[in-house]
Amino acid sequence: MRNLNIDELESKIQDYALDVEYIEKQHLEVKLTQFINFLESQPISNRILNRFFEDYQELYKKIPQEKSQNWRKSKKDLVDDIKTPELQGALGYFLIRQKLDSPRLYNNSFLDLTHQWFESQGDLDQWKDDFNTLIFKPFIELLNWYISESQSYNSKDYFSKVEISEFNEKLTDLEEKITKLGFGQEIIFDEIQELNELLKSLKKKNWSEIFKGCNTPQN
Repeated sequence: MRNLNIDELESKIQDYALDVEYIEKQHLEVKLTQFINFLESQPISNRILNRFFEDYQELYKKIPQEKSQNWRKSKKDLVDDIKTPELQGALGYFLIRQKLDSPRLYNNSFLDLTHQWFESQGDLDQWKDDFNTLIFKPFIELLNWYISESQSYNSKDYFSKVEISEFNEKLTDLEEKITKLGFGQEIIFDEIQELNELLKSLKKKNWSEIFKGCNTPQN
């Protein structure tokens, strides 16, 4: 698949996430693995997943390895310390990623996470509901927040949709000023439209370099 811009990516994530949420439990492993592979194959979402490790590194470091000494107590202490939806979402992703990295996956690998970490009771259908509520949906909500609203000053990050909207307003203002000047409009308008589109797919550093190039006087 080609690299998607942020609008296309957001739409795909919504569709694929619903597939995972409502898939029959026996197919969860396949669908969830495919979904994570998709996220990691797309530059924008892959960068966001890496940001999870950067922004929530303290949480990640506290996740105990299975069968490690005092695993049950360390796990309980960590779960008890989850105070915000953002931390719940980050933990959800880390647990999914940790399970994907384990040597062997089986049909109920991801459902077992709810039993191991959140002491889910009942049958496997209840475990699937708990997986959606406590692990998967918080992860998707955090992912969507990074796509839509997050702000970053790191030049290797991509623009969020809020940042894109803010830049669009600035470029529109620039367009209006150029209109009042009354010269060279068509070429400049085309460049502005191109810059608008590139906001959706380029890293901040790359977009800034192109923007500077458009504003460099030509000899």
